Amino acid sequence: MTHIQYKNDRRIAAELSSVDFIIGGDSHTLMGDYGQNGLPTVGSYPQQVTNLDGDSVCIAHAWQYSQVVGELQILFSGDAVASCGGQAQMLVSTDAPEEIKALPQFSAVSKDAAAQELLDGFQESLDELTQTGIATVASRLCMKRMGPMTIADCGIGRQSDVHAVVAKAFLASAPQADFALQNGGGVRTDLNAGQLTVADVYRLLPFANTLVEIEITGAEVKQVLEQALTYALSESGSDGAYPHGAGIRFDVNLAAADGERISKLEVKTEGNWQPVEPHQSYTMVTNSFLAGGADGWHLLGELNAAGRVQDTYVNYAQSFVDWARETEIIKRPSEHSTQSYRPVGE
Repeated sequence: MTHIQYKNDRRIAAELSSVDFIIGGDSHTLMGDYGQNGLPTVGSYPQQVTNLDGDSVCIAHAWQYSQVVGELQILFSGDAVASCGGQAQMLVSTDAPEEIKALPQFSAVSKDAAAQELLDGFQESLDELTQTGIATVASRLCMKRMGPMTIADCGIGRQSDVHAVVAKAFLASAPQADFALQNGGGVRTDLNAGQLTVADVYRLLPFANTLVEIEITGAEVKQVLEQALTYALSESGSDGAYPHGAGIRFDVNLAAADGERISKLEVKTEGNWQPVEPHQSYTMVTNSFLAGGADGWHLLGELNAAGRVQDTYVNYAQSFVDWARETEIIKRPSEHSTQSYRPVGE
């Protein structure tokens, strides 16, 4: 069972022995006969490949958000897979058109009355909380996981607005920290101009992360940023590893050699930008996901194991809610747009 994306499931299947089937996730890959319905399927359910031994491996994904249930059937010949079969079932309402419900790749399901009654009670309380306005967003804050904006009304060439304000909120929640870093994949949506609600924040930061403080040297900051970029550019990695920050700035050259992509690394000290000193110790605030060494930020996992990570146990979305309430009017950042960025190939 994996959570590393469909392309990586196919890759590791060929590199492992004695693997019969892989149930995967993360890439929201739809398998099954849904192309005729206008849905983005990669082909049949499941996919059949071979492992390092040359034996068959069945790979199954079931799209996203529990909208599909996968029913995988495997026929074995001794210890080896003889064939892969089964059917992905997309769940639809009993009110769906009859021609849809008649197709084998769709299953009509009705609501469970007792469960629905329980959910309705929770929903009433949730709506009251989540629709509460906590701040005003002065102008649309756009999101770009990696690199500068390419959308005109977001300001072409600017860095991601929402990542910048998220990092700023983290830093405000840990005033003893020198700077904050956040990965591109941990922030999930733009913020539209107008009233900001609690629901908006939890769509922006939907994971169960907490804020953590890390004691880190300047040389280690450089190392972990380089690790993040290496992972973002690797075939098995993700652009969600790309680093964004507050109280810290740096230039990025993706065309440079591995380990040499970060330059002009600076932190803001008493209102002034100062070069990061390799041997100086700094306090960084980030999310607990990265502190575990995830998304290619491996060094943070090592620092965690060495006892240099302190969990604040503050939910990272709640930290943004608290910051937004105090800020009242959230404006589009400007300072972070000065980062120099060169893509691969330039």
